[in-house]
Amino acid sequence: MPEISIIVPVYQVEKYIEECLNSIQTQTFKDFEVLLIDDGSTDGSTDICKAFAAMDKRFLYVRQSNQGVSNARNKGLSLAQGKYVYFMDADDVVSPDFVQHMFEYAKKHQLDLVINLSVLLNLSPKEEFIIPNLEPGIFTSTPQNYFHNGFLWNKLFKKELIDKANIRFIEKSRYREDEAFILMFYPFCKTHGIIRHGYYFYRQREDSAMHSVQKKLRKYEKSIQYNIENTLKFYKQYDFRDYIPLLCDLLPFYHEWSSPKNYWQFIKQINMANFFLKYKRNIHPFIFSALTSHGYIHFRIKMFWLYHKGFIKAAKKKFRTFVKNAFKR
Repeated sequence: MPEISIIVPVYQVEKYIEECLNSIQTQTFKDFEVLLIDDGSTDGSTDICKAFAAMDKRFLYVRQSNQGVSNARNKGLSLAQGKYVYFMDADDVVSPDFVQHMFEYAKKHQLDLVINLSVLLNLSPKEEFIIPNLEPGIFTSTPQNYFHNGFLWNKLFKKELIDKANIRFIEKSRYREDEAFILMFYPFCKTHGIIRHGYYFYRQREDSAMHSVQKKLRKYEKSIQYNIENTLKFYKQYDFRDYIPLLCDLLPFYHEWSSPKNYWQFIKQINMANFFLKYKRNIHPFIFSALTSHGYIHFRIKMFWLYHKGFIKAAKKKFRTFVKNAFKR
C-alpha cells in the first residue's frame, strides 16, 4: 500500500502533461501511486499517459468517456490505495521536494490535512503567488481556524477521513467544486498544518474553467447554487451546524452573476431564515444593506453604489472576516 495516491485528471492537455508527469516521477519522495484518469481526451494526452504507465509501475492509466473533472477525481478516489491523497492539475508542475515536505509534516505531527503556501504563477516568467492571511503552523481544525482557501492542488488529504464520510466531488458542478469538497472534508479534521516548502507551479491558461466564467455565467451561477445546496445538505446530515457560516466562501458576487435579478433572488432565498441577520455585526453595513434589501429596485441601487465605490471587489474578503469574527463571540 503506497503512502500517497496522486490523482491527476487528464483532458486535452497534450502540451503540458509530459512536463507534469516528469515532475511527479522525479519527486524525492518515492512511495506513491499516480492515478491518471483520462476523461475522454482526443489529443496526444492518451499516448503520453500510456507511455508513463508502461515504463513506471507506480503510474496507472484509466480511461473513461468524457464526464467532467469531478467525475474523474471521484474515479481516482475509488481506486486510490494511499494513506494520503494529493490532487494535481495536469497542466501544472511541482518542484522535486514538494510532496515530500507535505508528507513528512503530516506524519511528524499526525495531521489530517497539510496546506503548502509555496506557489508560483506560470513557469516563465515566474511570479510568486501570495495566498493572503495564512501563516505556517499547526492548528486545531475548528470553524474559527478555517483557512478560507479553496485551492485543491496545494493540499494533502488524509484518505481515511474521505472514506469515513464517503466525501466526493459534486459531479453536476463545473465550477468551484474543489472548494465544496474541501468544505465537506474540513469538519472531519482534528488538526491541520500550513507550511511553506518546495514549490507548486500553477499555469494560468486562457481556456481554463475559471477563465471562462464571464462567457458562461449562467452555468457558473447554477454550479454555485448546486454547490451550496449540496454542501449545506451534507452539513445537516452530519449535524455540522457550526460550520454552516463557512459556506459564505462559496457565495459569488454581483459581477459574477449573469443577471442582477437572478442574483437578488438567489441571495433572497439564502436569507429566508435571516442568515445574514445573525451576523449583522460582522458584515460591513453597506454590504448588509444590499444583501438584505426588501425589493429588487432597492437592491440594484445599493449594488450599483457598492460597485462604484469598490466595495464589491473587497466583498469576499469582508465575508471571510465576518465568518472568523462570528465565532470569536
